[in-house]
Amino acid sequence: MPFEAGKFNRRIDFQSDTGTTVNDHNEHVESWGDLETSVPCKIVELQGKETVQADQITAVQRLMFTVRYNSIRNAYTEASHRIVYKSNNYEILSIRRPDRNKTLEFTGEKED
Repeated sequence: MPFEAGKFNRRIDFQSDTGTTVNDHNEHVESWGDLETSVPCKIVELQGKETVQADQITAVQRLMFTVRYNSIRNAYTEASHRIVYKSNNYEILSIRRPDRNKTLEFTGEKED
């Protein structure tokens, strides 16, 4: 399958978990740092859902982000990396390499 650069018309950032710090209120806060910014990608909206938590309806949005393969991105993991798209943070649920050394597919989930 030929690489179709024109479909990679969105931009995302990849961030890495840099650890947990304690703020002025003695609360533990997760910290994130940029690894790559403005990475071209293709986005496909996957099935969303709504859940009820603490008597409130919460919408969950799931997207598939497809980016060009490189050895650095191939080392990203679900547990310690996330995607930022339009100022929203997406937890990485899965990473696939559908066509060896051409693209990577990241499935991400955002909660509202």
